[in-house]
Amino acid sequence: MFGMKRMAQAAGMALAAAVLGSSAPLEIRVARGGEEVELVTRPGETGRGDTAKDSPAKAGPAKDAVQAWLKDNVKGGVELPELAESADPAVKAAFPNHQFLTMRFAQFPVARMAPEPLGTANLFAVAEAGKDGKREVTLMKSAADLQGFCAKALRAKDKDAARAAAHGYCLLRKELAQDGFFKFDIKPAEFEVTEKDGSITVRAALKVDGGAAGGPAKMRNSGSIDALVGFEGKDGVFRLVEESENLRAGMRPICQSLKLNDPDPAVRAAAERDLLIMGRNALPYLRSKIAATSGELQEKIKAFTRRVEAGEGGLNVPGGQPEAN
Repeated sequence: MFGMKRMAQAAGMALAAAVLGSSAPLEIRVARGGEEVELVTRPGETGRGDTAKDSPAKAGPAKDAVQAWLKDNVKGGVELPELAESADPAVKAAFPNHQFLTMRFAQFPVARMAPEPLGTANLFAVAEAGKDGKREVTLMKSAADLQGFCAKALRAKDKDAARAAAHGYCLLRKELAQDGFFKFDIKPAEFEVTEKDGSITVRAALKVDGGAAGGPAKMRNSGSIDALVGFEGKDGVFRLVEESENLRAGMRPICQSLKLNDPDPAVRAAAERDLLIMGRNALPYLRSKIAATSGELQEKIKAFTRRVEAGEGGLNVPGGQPEAN
């Protein structure tokens, strides 16, 4: 239904959030003053993805370390989105001494404000335990934060290692641009790797998958993040040479689910079309609305949600979105 530059989109949604607030995904309630951490589940919605596989039943040491960090650093009793652990082997290969977790505040249909010191998208790096058993936690909420971290932690001494390291960087970089609806296509085999005067540079692209053919162009996600990174000196120290982010958001949730019970069949059809274009990316939104509604409207949303869960929509409709990554 709409497409807009991400910066304008974030500003507008943040203003709306300040006025209206927003319901949250499966969340962790962080308590102060020595109180226990309380897990709070909001039915049918997770902070990332939409299945149980994204929510391990038992937290590992890295997740425990981030939860402790949140308890110490987030002021007041607030509800936080779920932490999701990164299990991509390419990230582990590039950063063997760290584990990574993400936390994203939902921006649709109304942006949810992040408490200090967090941002809309948050990436946590957890180092291996030291001799004292403690794990250092680093918060990154911007591309500049990630690049500063990589300058300390990412190394590559030959062209193959540089390609792999740049791949790891790109996989983390997309997390700081992800709003739950983009699918990024990253092909390390197509990275341009050059070596000159003891420096290796890698030109990489994170291209947005526009989804199925057809449908209005304004409903489609598009754009890319283009980066040129270098690895310099005998130790192959990471350095960002240049980077540009140009992402255009396509269809996003607004109030479509509330129109599924509209008396006008044309309005119902338009709402269904929009939600089917988003496909599985719309499931967290739909499940949050099931929890927030009742009666006939709730039953309509439940029935439509089951259709999407069964595979309807997404790439199966003109202009449909692929599942976000």
